[in-house]
Amino acid sequence: MKSIKTQWCIITLLLFLSSIIYGQDKDIYAGPDQTICKGTCITLGSTPEKELCYEWKDEKGAVISKKSMITICEEDFDDKATFSLVVTEGTNLIAEENVTVFESQETLDLSIYDAKVLLGKKQNYLSITEKEEETSGAQTFVNIDNDDNDNQYDNIDNDVTIKDDELIKVVLRSSKDQVSLKVTKGENNVQFYEDEMKKSPFDINSNITLSSLNNGIYEKELWIEGITAHHKQRGTIIELSSPDNTISCIDRISITIIGTRRILWNGNNNGYQCAEITPCNTLDIDPNFPTNTALKGYRVFPGARANDVNKANDLVNFDLFLTPAPVRAMSIYVKTFDIDDPSDDTKFIDPNDDISTLSGDYSGKVGLSFDEHNDNRGLVQGHKFGFMNGQDSNGIKKIDFNKDEQVKTIDFKVSHHPGDNYRLAANPDIDFIKNLENRDHIHKMLIVDKNVKDKSIPSWEHHTSPVLTVWRLLHIESESMPNFEYGPYTQQIATYMTDFLDFDVEGSPQSPPYNANQMITAIFSSSIVDPFNQGNISYGKGRFQDGYAIFGAEDYNGTNGLVSASLNRNYHDAIIFNQPQSIAGLNCEITAPNMNTINATVDNIISSAVTPTLNNYTWTLSLPNNIDLNDYAGGQIRVGGDFAGIWIYISEIVNSNSINTLTLSIPVLVRDDDASPEDNLLPSTMELSTTIEAFSKAYILPIDDFGGMPNNPNTPSFMENVPLNIDAALDIKRDSKFNETDLFWVSYFVMGWQFAQGYDADPNIGTFLLDGVTATTSHNSALSKGGHISLFFEETYRDHSLFPNYTSPAKANIIAHEMGHQFGLTHGNDTYDFDGDGTNDMGDTISEYPNIGLMRAGDNTLNDSTVAPEDYFIPRHINLMRSRVKSPGQP
Repeated sequence: MKSIKTQWCIITLLLFLSSIIYGQDKDIYAGPDQTICKGTCITLGSTPEKELCYEWKDEKGAVISKKSMITICEEDFDDKATFSLVVTEGTNLIAEENVTVFESQETLDLSIYDAKVLLGKKQNYLSITEKEEETSGAQTFVNIDNDDNDNQYDNIDNDVTIKDDELIKVVLRSSKDQVSLKVTKGENNVQFYEDEMKKSPFDINSNITLSSLNNGIYEKELWIEGITAHHKQRGTIIELSSPDNTISCIDRISITIIGTRRILWNGNNNGYQCAEITPCNTLDIDPNFPTNTALKGYRVFPGARANDVNKANDLVNFDLFLTPAPVRAMSIYVKTFDIDDPSDDTKFIDPNDDISTLSGDYSGKVGLSFDEHNDNRGLVQGHKFGFMNGQDSNGIKKIDFNKDEQVKTIDFKVSHHPGDNYRLAANPDIDFIKNLENRDHIHKMLIVDKNVKDKSIPSWEHHTSPVLTVWRLLHIESESMPNFEYGPYTQQIATYMTDFLDFDVEGSPQSPPYNANQMITAIFSSSIVDPFNQGNISYGKGRFQDGYAIFGAEDYNGTNGLVSASLNRNYHDAIIFNQPQSIAGLNCEITAPNMNTINATVDNIISSAVTPTLNNYTWTLSLPNNIDLNDYAGGQIRVGGDFAGIWIYISEIVNSNSINTLTLSIPVLVRDDDASPEDNLLPSTMELSTTIEAFSKAYILPIDDFGGMPNNPNTPSFMENVPLNIDAALDIKRDSKFNETDLFWVSYFVMGWQFAQGYDADPNIGTFLLDGVTATTSHNSALSKGGHISLFFEETYRDHSLFPNYTSPAKANIIAHEMGHQFGLTHGNDTYDFDGDGTNDMGDTISEYPNIGLMRAGDNTLNDSTVAPEDYFIPRHINLMRSRVKSPGQP
């Protein structure tokens, strides 16, 4: 008898064995006696119980295995052999069983060969040994490629004009010319053929006649196609037997059909929740991705984070899952694609969808090109389709899988241009992978075989990845000026009325005397009036229009003062009321040597001449009882108490309630019609709703995170009127400038009061109103430097809301508009000579003007609500934003 060879079987693979039955006493069976045919192997034993121990011995008592099952081949013995199985639980003997294997003189053999696709194109079929054809079996890949390069994928092609390399070869051998073939497991995963080109499907449900004769043994070749992938190894079991039981043997083989279960993108500290420093790997759904498709899109944020503003986070990875794992080592090829941009715009954003411009350069003088396959703006290692270490020039990488290895994780590098996108496809057939393409204007986001043209590869949801799209973060440092208190030159001017008229200074003078209770104009000393806004018509009609005056105010809060009617306008030395104004009721004080100071009320003042002369101003007073004005001859009078009143010498006592003075000096607070401190317009916060929505369409996500410096606030002081050179005034407050790099985009935005004094935006002052301002270098149709700093003016915005018949733009839209200026976007028709050479540096008016969405500015018709910016960026501007490399304001 031949010596018995030790067999170390793989237990879980032998599912075809008769199930061992345990009774209440836990009887264990080694299995029935069996007959083995020439050239075949059998398995003895049963599936294990985890608490039991097993020990197989040969006829000599030598231990040959400690597994629950062993494999015995016909070549291992002569005639017959008996094997013993001892089963124990701890120190207790559970069972001891013998099984005898008889050698048959008949031949009944089923041989199997691995598919060529997993072996390399130049290799022949790999024969699986008898000892492995059940325990490991053959393997192939689900048949979704296009081996003959025709217009059909092989999964539906029944006439592959060349040999289909996904087919598994099987050879049936028998001593008799009739055999029976049965799929005992996984019948729906396979299809049988009589040739390698799938021309002749074969039905195995009837007896099979073996026609070829070799050394007295009948043979027949069949080919098996994997039509769906298995979920577990050895998902298909095939059994060969004799139809009339004249041959007692049965031979079995197993097949594993491999597919790609999924290709899954993973973040690497660059997911949506990683806006600041906290690491996160989850890539969320891209909100810009079309929803009318089963294909999914995810987004990645490859920019730097505040903890290292010079470190890119542009490396992701993908998991390539097989289903199931291979039973022998194999390779998968992965190809990367820059697929079509989903935009409908074919002029600026996605120009290669226009058949007349399948290749060229993006507009805006950005130095970026496209062709019909690639429309990403960014390059990675010279490629628009991203980069994997080890990939070839076509973006193809070979990925090796070991036996039982189900998943591989591969690094993938993306660009930094917002809106760039990527997709992967996987297959073991390198020729098929090479033929895959995505021609944007035809295939959109599909990956197709170039010979099939317009149909996505079969089972794309398993064999291709979702789409991965690049997004950029815009880190906003938003700050607000503080609230204010009334004081000198803060919304008001503390001055003195030195004369008055009862006519408009722009009209024809009337003859004196002039009556202060009917005055239209109050005239001031020009030496102490606000030096700005001196009626310059280019700036409008004056800063204090629609404001008011407080006569006789005792302090800067206007305490005990007499509030005037609304102002029409102001000049450098005068204010003009909308209607005649009376000063009756002003409090005053009268004093004289050796006399008590008395309090009185001014009823009226009459001016006898335009130019001051003797007895120029006659005061009519209401006095306390029992006061004789003659006692105050040569004394003084003042209005305004201790705050700011100036004592005026009494030149003459006219009668019991009247005096004359040579001069006039009445303290007055002239106030703008701006909000008061009690309105709490400041401090305020940004409204980012439109900014987030509009910028997201350009794949840019604004986040208000102090520009990455939350622990270093440097809040600007209150400025009633922001100077024209806002960079100089506010740049020292811009902490985020220390973070700004090409990888870390920042924006500085300040909530303020109002712009330079000539442009204070009071209603009716003129035509130039600014709700916001940005110091920027821009161009109407080219990528430009942009600006660092923007402001929104709360008081100006409030003024707009008060203007009759004017619909003010939404605050959120104005903020988004100013942020657009930081990216170098213009109003579409701007003209400016930045370099002073006498030419317009901003280019010609763009063709879309005036329909340019958010970047449309107000014009000279203040009550035309159509000038308000809409809530979107036009495609021209989105292209410029997506083409940007530098942070806003950086050259």
